[in-house]
Amino acid sequence: CIGSRDIYHNYCSSVCCMYAIKQATLAKQSSKMLNATIFFMDMRVCGKDHERYYNRAKDEDNIRFVRSRVQNVFPVSDTDDLLIRYADEQGNVYEEIFNMVVLSLGLEPSHDAVRLAGNLGIILDKNNFVETSSFKPVNTSISGIYVCGAFNAPKDISESIIEASAAACASSLNAVSKVALHEPFEETEQKPVPAGLVVGGGVAGMVSCLCLADQGYKVSLIEKTDKLGGHALKLRKTFKGEDVKPYVKELIDKVDNHPLIDVYLNSEVRHSDGYVGNFKTTIAISTSTEIKEIKHGATIISTGADFLRTDEYLYGKNPRVLSWFHIDKMLSEEPNIIEKASTWVFILCVGSREPERPYCSKICCSNALRNALELKKLNPDMEIYVLYRDMRTYGLIEDLYTEARDKGIIFIRYELDGKPEVDEDQNGRLKVRVLDNLLGEHVIIQPDFISLQTAIVPRNNENLAKLFNVPIDQDGFLKEAHKKFKPVEFTTKGIYFAGLVHYPKPIDETISQAQAAAAKAVTVLSKEYISTNTEVASIDLKLCVACLTCSRICPASALIINGMGKPYIEPAKCRGCGICVVECPTKAIILEHFKNDPILTECEALLMDGTEVISRIC
Repeated sequence: CIGSRDIYHNYCSSVCCMYAIKQATLAKQSSKMLNATIFFMDMRVCGKDHERYYNRAKDEDNIRFVRSRVQNVFPVSDTDDLLIRYADEQGNVYEEIFNMVVLSLGLEPSHDAVRLAGNLGIILDKNNFVETSSFKPVNTSISGIYVCGAFNAPKDISESIIEASAAACASSLNAVSKVALHEPFEETEQKPVPAGLVVGGGVAGMVSCLCLADQGYKVSLIEKTDKLGGHALKLRKTFKGEDVKPYVKELIDKVDNHPLIDVYLNSEVRHSDGYVGNFKTTIAISTSTEIKEIKHGATIISTGADFLRTDEYLYGKNPRVLSWFHIDKMLSEEPNIIEKASTWVFILCVGSREPERPYCSKICCSNALRNALELKKLNPDMEIYVLYRDMRTYGLIEDLYTEARDKGIIFIRYELDGKPEVDEDQNGRLKVRVLDNLLGEHVIIQPDFISLQTAIVPRNNENLAKLFNVPIDQDGFLKEAHKKFKPVEFTTKGIYFAGLVHYPKPIDETISQAQAAAAKAVTVLSKEYISTNTEVASIDLKLCVACLTCSRICPASALIINGMGKPYIEPAKCRGCGICVVECPTKAIILEHFKNDPILTECEALLMDGTEVISRIC
């Protein structure tokens, strides 16, 4: 946190923690004898798989993490070494000598970017980042000018790429992308169906629908429940304080009244088949016996996630132990009850960052602080305690953390092996016992209410993954093709995703991802013809014995069995991975550009000069 989270830069630079861990890990890999230490205040590894990376660095790479406040760095006389003086959580001061010190520097807008924004009349915030709305995360104050990347707010590569695609979608740049981009290969060309399918009618799904429909494409929206909106229907405010319900209502009205959007409520996907540009999906509508087949060129999956129903901390046993949406409902409908409360406790990381779910749910800290500040506004005399493990108010959300401390909200940090204990007396009065690391002793709190920030957990994505032939990660969320460079795409072409089905994220990031997914879908729908991959497998039916091994092991489901019981490879679905080539017992399958004769000739050429070849990897 050098140059971040201070009085001059009251924001978190979001990427520093992960950069430090990665650099320390790489340094350890280069020199096994190296001792690496990271000094930090809060470990803000909020992104997908970041918590696992952090845990590996601690447990496997033996990187030492010291929660502390570094006071200064001094040169050690007569050496090239450096001395670090720091204070731990209890205020004890230590000194250690190191051979090298690396500073994790914060991010700030460049002078050129600030000057450009001034020339264009774009409104900036107090930190000179572009001021945006949570509901229009890439729109600047000037119509027709969009922002993406770190000038919007500090963020990593994958989020920057998502915003870049979102900005392209918002500006309708894809509407002019109907220029054919074919290369002079012998390829099979197929005309795509100029329509999209969106599965899931929450904010992500509705935003994707509107992005596609506003560019002239017909869209079918499949929603399992009897209404659109998803979890956003229960949300009150964003971390910036914007009201969510009017935005969601406007979004629903736009979707319902758009002439190019067909909404199917109480509906589920039963089957989906096809390939990029030409999919067929069958849906069942629960309110009738109707089975409908929809043809579409691209698919966007946005089925969301759920909030963990925990059995910890007396949840479900004492009515004063509340979940996420209970407190939002009370703030909206029962503020008089809140005003009478004298003490309130928030417990963070309930079910997150644990062996069963080793990931951060990302929005818990900001949601808790927003609600805590709302409570303080209703009753300034209320004592509010936030029990947390790391305060992950990344980016510009740091303002909430600063404001909460200024308002007198008390923060007590706990460790995973020292969770708070919640009991009740015979009258149902709650009691919380937690170890305060600063004091070095347990603190007893008797709150009127306890709010639990429970983990965001994936839904039944295994069935979804089978239907659309897409992968899920080890936590059960959908898995992208490449974390940094293809953050809304699968390896299965023509299918994209957005929202909580991918990983926990706030509403502004959900909207950006939905716009990005739509932008990628338009690159398919806008083409006059789609060219198939030239490196595809093909079957010599003279050698094929119809054992169907290839059909069973193909990860792309590209093998189709014809009426004669023989397999046929659909070129548009084939990824050219070569698995079927290796597995075929009769060598009936060949992969274009990787036939045996050319490869064997190369191997013979390598051996001609007496070189010892260990392996030849294609």
